[in-house]
Amino acid sequence: MNTIFFISKIIHYSVCIGLVLIVLLQTGKNGGMMGIFGSGESNKFFNAHSGEAFMKKSTTVMACIFLITSIMLTKISASIELISVTEKTFSNSTKSVHN
Repeated sequence: MNTIFFISKIIHYSVCIGLVLIVLLQTGKNGGMMGIFGSGESNKFFNAHSGEAFMKKSTTVMACIFLITSIMLTKISASIELISVTEKTFSNSTKSVHN
């Protein structure tokens, strides 16, 4: 179960980074971050119609993967009974008081 949890975390973190990058690269009203690559002309880097469609589809797919991995990680972490940092700190402090 820990292996599945570890692999899910790697996928989740990769999708998070990819999702942030995809959103930053999308053109907005002012050109977005795509203007960096073509000095204001983002159509040189991606074709206007196909590039926008690709970015929108990529964003949708990555958002769905993010949602699925978030739910998976929640369910898996509940089943393997992970101890939070606050619980660990609290149990260590109560041990030192009793000793």
